[in-house]
Amino acid sequence: DELYERAEAEENIVKEGKDLADAYLALGTYLKALEAKELIEETGMQDTALDMYNQGCTALDELEEMYDEGNATPAQLLAKATTSKACFDAVLNTIYKKLSTQARQSALEAKKDADSVKAGVAMKSEYNEAVNTFKKGDSYYTRQQSYDAYKCYVEAADTFDELFDEVSEKREAAERAIEEAKQKVRESSEFAEAADEQAPITEAMNGIEDEDAVLLEEEE
Repeated sequence: DELYERAEAEENIVKEGKDLADAYLALGTYLKALEAKELIEETGMQDTALDMYNQGCTALDELEEMYDEGNATPAQLLAKATTSKACFDAVLNTIYKKLSTQARQSALEAKKDADSVKAGVAMKSEYNEAVNTFKKGDSYYTRQQSYDAYKCYVEAADTFDELFDEVSEKREAAERAIEEAKQKVRESSEFAEAADEQAPITEAMNGIEDEDAVLLEEEE
């Protein structure tokens, strides 16, 4: 409110305005750095880029000390927050580049399984969606967005696995139904043969077995 009133009075508030913007940006960057650090620790792969991770932690500790002491300028806070976040982002990129490579291979293997049961024919729409998700992962990977690539590969692999399971289940059900139908035919045939052996038809039926029998009356 004070800055607004001073602006209305046409006072020079450029510095104050920049400080305010830096303060908000520093806080937002600090929160993002915390989120990135948490993501790293969830993977348990800090050692993948340990030096960079430690640099990020040091910058984060220093930033929190600066907030506690209250003597730093907004620009200094922003600079320290930016350093911390940049370090953690670099670590995340290294970690997820490795994870995305593994996830991509898993997705390819899952696709191979889905192809083995003709999932692309049986469930074309879902199959094509999984393929597109996989391709999106490749696109992210080439743009060095390894975290997004990883998520796409995992999603594609999960979908291919689901397609394989669902189509396999349907095929097994169909094969069981066919086998059951064949079994009923065999049982029916065996029953008829057994009945014929036990009680064969030996009597003439209304003279149709006579040598000169006329089965159909000829038209005059």
